[in-house]
Amino acid sequence: MKERSKKDKRKNRQETEINIISITAEPGQPERKRVMSEKRRVRQEEKEKKLENREFARVTYFFVALFLTMMGYLVYFNVAKSKDLINSPY
Repeated sequence: MKERSKKDKRKNRQETEINIISITAEPGQPERKRVMSEKRRVRQEEKEKKLENREFARVTYFFVALFLTMMGYLVYFNVAKSKDLINSPY
């Protein structure tokens, strides 16, 4: 089988998008405007996804940092403080 190049796939995807836009766009609106408004909508959705992903990344990094800090303290406690706590009369 002949494999399609990335360029062919991209061109086919763009043609499909234009066909979908033509079917779903409002009647009476010029074709170029429909394509441009669809591209703007897609870009806006991508920006929103990126912002959402950043929020998840920040929260994830926070919890990873918190976990590593707790692990570091556990090691410090076992190495330096545990003998003092065991020998404490309280």
